[in-house]
Amino acid sequence: DLYWATPQSVSIAIQEAGSDNISDASHVTAIGNAIDSWNATGRTSFHLVNTGVTTRTDWESNDIHLVTFDENNSSGFFTGASGTVAITPVSFFESGRIVDADVIFNGKNFRFTTSGAGGRFDVQDVAAHELGHVAGLDHSGVCGATMFPYVDSTVILHRSLSRDESSALASIYPSSTQGGISGRVCRAADGSGVA
Repeated sequence: DLYWATPQSVSIAIQEAGSDNISDASHVTAIGNAIDSWNATGRTSFHLVNTGVTTRTDWESNDIHLVTFDENNSSGFFTGASGTVAITPVSFFESGRIVDADVIFNGKNFRFTTSGAGGRFDVQDVAAHELGHVAGLDHSGVCGATMFPYVDSTVILHRSLSRDESSALASIYPSSTQGGISGRVCRAADGSGVA
């Protein structure tokens, strides 16, 4: 399992250039909304801190967790006609402790929107999914979940987190107010324990 040692304050910076398909810097609001959706889950100590806009582009650096758009495959993740809409490279130790995680949108092969323009992927929808990987989550088999591995340019369902994501966060990063169950399950007939 992947996890942050200090999940209460995982910083996220947004690269100011954004997508070359979006001229009004609305990607900043869309990504901020995706961050807010993760912070609204409850029952968890995990919290993303939106540090705002930056001019930095060095996503490989461990001292910044950057959301950026790669328009020319400078990252090396989107060779040829890559079918990957976005990727979250996560660096971690053998123990699973995350050192760095960044979100890279594939602007080379795909077009993005914040206004619902047809044939383009919704920035908030894609960002919400990728931020789940920043948290250390893998893909979900639940079709309506934000962490479902497939997206379409007509989909905005992933903007809102499902119980699947909130339960995963509560399991990995429980809040101090989370309850617990203890005891023993016994057979009514003779009181012997059930394995």
